[in-house]
Order: sequence, then structure tokens, then C-alpha cells
Amino acid sequence: MAEDGGTSIIMFGARSAIADGFDHIEAQVHALETAVTANPANALDLAKTIIESTCKALLEERGVAYEKRDSLPKLFKTVTSHLPLLPAGASGEVRARRSLAMALNGLSASVQGLCELRNEYGFDSHGDGSERAKLDAVQALLAARIADAAIGFLHTCHRLDIARQLGRRLDFGDNPEFNDAVDASYGSIGVYELAFSASDVLFQMDPESYRIYLTEFLESEREDMGTDDESGAGGGE
Repeated sequence: MAEDGGTSIIMFGARSAIADGFDHIEAQVHALETAVTANPANALDLAKTIIESTCKALLEERGVAYEKRDSLPKLFKTVTSHLPLLPAGASGEVRARRSLAMALNGLSASVQGLCELRNEYGFDSHGDGSERAKLDAVQALLAARIADAAIGFLHTCHRLDIARQLGRRLDFGDNPEFNDAVDASYGSIGVYELAFSASDVLFQMDPESYRIYLTEFLESEREDMGTDDESGAGGGE
């Protein structure tokens, strides 16, 4: 039965990532939700593409290098090896680490299986030219759920790690560039003969909002640095 607007799945994990800034996958996610029943072969392609896009975005945000030609299983392994997948309090628990490793191996195997399904039965499959059997919506639904589970888990681990890092270093004096940017945009707030900087007021009155806007500022700076690196690396061919 359709869950929303004629689709057979709502990708809650992927939609959460979109709401948190990964809007580059939004069109693909909506297309996949519809393609599950309307075009199962295309759903396989989209499921693989969305996981790839998410893995690359996570690696870029974390400053981890990868090759553009890396396969999806390799990208997935690189992401998981650079993410803290357990909370700090449980990271030393042998049983927790072993159990999570088993679950992660299962998810990795699912991603590998998705790639093989897409190669054989996707819309852009690497077939041998002969007529291939077509998969049904139920197989496409599995592919979409694999993609949603992978995206939701990896993105949430990434965001929690960023929040922990900011929590450890959230001190007003540690972020002068962000504070200056806030003050340049909003100036000072006057009360009688006293003047308070906008950044200080934000930090003191709503530290959680300060943390959120600081995160966005730092991510924007990383993106700008990446753009500058690319523009300066062209040279002559």
C-alpha cells in the first residue's frame, strides 16, 4: 500500500539528511520514492546514486580525500572508517563494538548487493545485450530501504560527532571569525549607555542557536576553501 502520495516508501533517514543541509539529494530522493512502483529499474540506479552522493558529501565535510572513480563499496568503507560509530561511553565496550561491526558488515553487504542488482537489472545496467528479466517493485523497495538505512545511519553519526566536537570547544573567544561575521551583519545592541555585540548576545542568550549558526558558518568556510582549491588547481592541460 502506498505510504504517501502514491509512493510505496517514505525515506525518513534521507529526508532527515535533506532537512539538515543535504539538499543536493532532495530531487533524487523524491524521484526514488516514486520510481519504486513506477519504474523499479530506475529505482535501483537512484538508490545507488543517492548513497554515493551522501558518502562523498560526508567525506568532503570531514576533509577526507577520495577518488572520484571510487566504487560505492569503497566509498562506504572509507566513510565508516572515518566516523565514530559508537558514543564515547560505549566505544570501549568490546561486545558493543563486535555487535555493531556485525550489523555494519550486514549493511555493507547489502550495499554491495544493491550495486550488483543495479549492474544487472538497473535502467542503466551493464548487461550483455540479451533480454533481461525485469524486477518488481518489491525488489526496488528493498533497494530504497537499504539506501535509506545507510544514509540515515551515516549522516546521523556524522552530525552527532560534529555536535560533540562543538560542545567540547564551544567558547565565545574561540571563534573570532564567526563572531566578527555576526557583528558585521547585526552590529551592536544598545541599552541606555551600554552597547553589546550581537555575537555576544547570541552566545549568552541562546547558546544552542549560536552552536547551530557556528556549524553552518564553519561548513560554509570549508566549502569555500574547497571551491578555491579547485579553481586554483586547473593549470594548463
